[in-house]
Amino acid sequence: MRVVRAMGFGGPELLVPGEAPDPVAGPGQVVVEVAVASTTFVETQIRRGVDPWHARPPLPYVPGGLVAGTVISTGQGVDPAWLGRRVVAGTGETGGFADWCSCVSPRAPT
Repeated sequence: MRVVRAMGFGGPELLVPGEAPDPVAGPGQVVVEVAVASTTFVETQIRRGVDPWHARPPLPYVPGGLVAGTVISTGQGVDPAWLGRRVVAGTGETGGFADWCSCVSPRAPT
């Protein structure tokens, strides 16, 4: 699948497209086909390496802490009724700049 990785800390020129293995939903997780990946101001500061309050993720990493899309698989302990539902979900901090990502805490839009 396609991803965008931060190859270093700095400006957007360090965001590089690439390939990665398809994610697998772990216990309590879902895999979402990403339609929209968000980025917050804090995430841009972390990516730039200037945020003093949050740990820097190990490089390279796939940014994106929140996504919206469709659930395509569920992990152990997740109700299979989530399959096919459109959701907004947290990635756990990183991983949203991808075709698919494993997520925690899905929420169905209202």
